[in-house]
Amino acid sequence: TDVDILFYFMTSGKYKRAISEKSQLKYNEAIVFAKSALSKEWTDDILPSYEIDLLIAQNKWDKVFEIYKILKDNGEFDNGYINHFSWQVYKDCYDQEVLKKCLNWMKEVTEEEPTYLYLDTIIFYDTIPQSV
Repeated sequence: TDVDILFYFMTSGKYKRAISEKSQLKYNEAIVFAKSALSKEWTDDILPSYEIDLLIAQNKWDKVFEIYKILKDNGEFDNGYINHFSWQVYKDCYDQEVLKKCLNWMKEVTEEEPTYLYLDTIIFYDTIPQSV
Protein backbone atom coordinates (compact mmCIF):
# COMPACT_ATOMS: atom_id res chain seq x y z
CA THR A 1 0.00 0.00 0.00
CA ASP A 2 2.81 2.44 0.84
CA VAL A 3 4.45 1.78 -2.51
CA ASP A 4 1.13 2.39 -4.32
CA ILE A 5 0.70 5.68 -2.50
CA LEU A 6 4.29 6.71 -3.31
CA PHE A 7 3.73 5.95 -7.00
CA TYR A 8 0.46 7.88 -6.88
CA PHE A 9 2.24 10.98 -5.55
CA MET A 10 4.99 10.63 -8.13
CA THR A 11 2.37 10.31 -10.87
CA SER A 12 0.43 13.27 -9.52
CA GLY A 13 3.59 15.38 -9.56
CA LYS A 14 4.23 14.51 -13.19
CA TYR A 15 0.68 15.46 -14.14
CA LYS A 16 0.76 18.70 -12.19
CA ARG A 17 4.03 19.70 -13.83
CA ALA A 18 2.67 18.90 -17.31
CA ILE A 19 -0.51 20.82 -16.62
CA SER A 20 1.24 23.86 -15.14
CA GLU A 21 3.49 23.98 -18.21
CA LYS A 22 0.55 23.19 -20.54
CA SER A 23 2.79 20.55 -22.08
CA GLN A 24 1.07 17.81 -24.05
CA LEU A 25 4.40 15.96 -24.34
CA LYS A 26 4.95 15.88 -20.56
CA TYR A 27 1.29 14.94 -20.10
CA ASN A 28 1.71 11.98 -22.49
CA GLU A 29 4.83 10.94 -20.58
CA ALA A 30 2.85 11.12 -17.33
CA ILE A 31 0.22 8.80 -18.83
CA VAL A 32 2.89 6.25 -19.75
CA PHE A 33 4.38 6.49 -16.25
CA ALA A 34 0.97 6.18 -14.59
CA LYS A 35 0.03 3.10 -16.61
CA SER A 36 3.32 1.42 -15.74
CA ALA A 37 3.38 2.41 -12.06
CA LEU A 38 -0.28 2.26 -11.01
CA SER A 39 -3.03 -0.30 -11.20
CA LYS A 40 -5.82 0.08 -13.75
CA GLU A 41 -8.15 0.94 -10.87
CA TRP A 42 -5.97 3.94 -9.96
CA THR A 43 -5.52 5.13 -13.55
CA ASP A 44 -9.23 4.78 -14.31
CA ASP A 45 -9.88 6.97 -11.29
CA ILE A 46 -7.34 9.75 -11.86
CA LEU A 47 -6.72 10.04 -15.61
CA PRO A 48 -10.08 11.63 -16.55
CA SER A 49 -9.70 14.49 -14.08
CA TYR A 50 -6.12 15.18 -15.16
CA GLU A 51 -7.24 15.22 -18.80
CA ILE A 52 -9.84 17.85 -17.96
CA ASP A 53 -7.31 19.88 -15.97
CA LEU A 54 -4.91 19.90 -18.94
CA LEU A 55 -7.66 20.91 -21.38
CA ILE A 56 -8.65 23.79 -19.10
CA ALA A 57 -5.02 24.87 -18.75
CA GLN A 58 -4.76 24.81 -22.55
CA ASN A 59 -7.97 26.86 -22.78
CA LYS A 60 -9.78 24.09 -24.68
CA TRP A 61 -13.14 24.71 -23.04
CA ASP A 62 -15.08 23.30 -25.98
CA LYS A 63 -13.47 19.89 -25.43
CA VAL A 64 -14.13 20.05 -21.69
CA PHE A 65 -17.76 20.91 -22.41
CA GLU A 66 -18.07 17.90 -24.73
CA ILE A 67 -16.69 15.56 -22.03
CA TYR A 68 -19.20 16.91 -19.53
CA LYS A 69 -22.01 16.79 -22.08
CA ILE A 70 -21.45 13.06 -22.50
CA LEU A 71 -21.53 12.62 -18.72
CA LYS A 72 -24.70 14.73 -18.51
CA ASP A 73 -26.36 12.74 -21.29
CA ASN A 74 -25.49 9.54 -19.40
CA GLY A 75 -26.97 10.89 -16.16
CA GLU A 76 -23.55 11.17 -14.51
CA PHE A 77 -23.43 14.99 -14.29
CA ASP A 78 -26.14 16.28 -11.97
CA ASN A 79 -27.33 19.83 -11.34
CA GLY A 80 -24.66 20.47 -8.74
CA TYR A 81 -21.88 19.52 -11.16
CA ILE A 82 -23.51 21.55 -13.94
CA ASN A 83 -23.63 24.56 -11.64
CA HIS A 84 -20.02 24.13 -10.53
CA PHE A 85 -18.78 23.76 -14.10
CA SER A 86 -20.92 26.65 -15.37
CA TRP A 87 -19.53 28.90 -12.65
CA GLN A 88 -15.98 27.93 -13.61
CA VAL A 89 -16.78 28.66 -17.26
CA TYR A 90 -18.27 32.03 -16.32
CA LYS A 91 -15.12 32.98 -14.39
CA ASP A 92 -12.41 31.63 -16.68
CA CYS A 93 -13.69 30.99 -20.21
CA TYR A 94 -13.99 33.41 -23.11
CA ASP A 95 -15.37 30.95 -25.65
CA GLN A 96 -18.76 32.46 -26.50
CA GLU A 97 -20.22 29.15 -27.68
CA VAL A 98 -19.31 27.37 -24.43
CA LEU A 99 -20.71 30.27 -22.42
CA LYS A 100 -23.95 30.06 -24.39
CA LYS A 101 -24.21 26.29 -23.86
CA CYS A 102 -23.60 26.65 -20.12
CA LEU A 103 -26.23 29.38 -19.93
CA ASN A 104 -28.71 26.98 -21.55
CA TRP A 105 -27.75 24.28 -19.07
CA MET A 106 -28.24 26.70 -16.18
CA LYS A 107 -31.66 27.70 -17.53
CA GLU A 108 -32.64 24.02 -17.50
CA VAL A 109 -31.23 23.58 -14.00
CA THR A 110 -33.02 26.60 -12.53
CA GLU A 111 -36.32 25.60 -14.15
CA GLU A 112 -35.99 22.15 -12.61
CA GLU A 113 -34.52 23.23 -9.28
CA PRO A 114 -34.71 26.98 -8.56
CA THR A 115 -32.41 27.05 -5.53
CA TYR A 116 -30.40 30.07 -4.45
CA LEU A 117 -27.10 28.51 -5.47
CA TYR A 118 -28.24 27.85 -9.02
CA LEU A 119 -30.12 31.14 -9.39
CA ASP A 120 -27.01 32.97 -8.18
CA THR A 121 -24.97 31.42 -10.99
CA ILE A 122 -27.48 32.24 -13.70
CA ILE A 123 -27.73 35.85 -12.48
CA PHE A 124 -24.03 36.27 -13.23
CA TYR A 125 -24.60 34.96 -16.74
CA ASP A 126 -26.95 37.89 -17.23
CA THR A 127 -23.92 40.18 -16.91
CA ILE A 128 -22.29 38.68 -20.01
CA PRO A 129 -22.57 40.95 -23.07
CA GLN A 130 -25.53 40.21 -25.35
CA SER A 131 -23.24 38.75 -28.04
CA VAL A 132 -23.44 35.48 -26.14
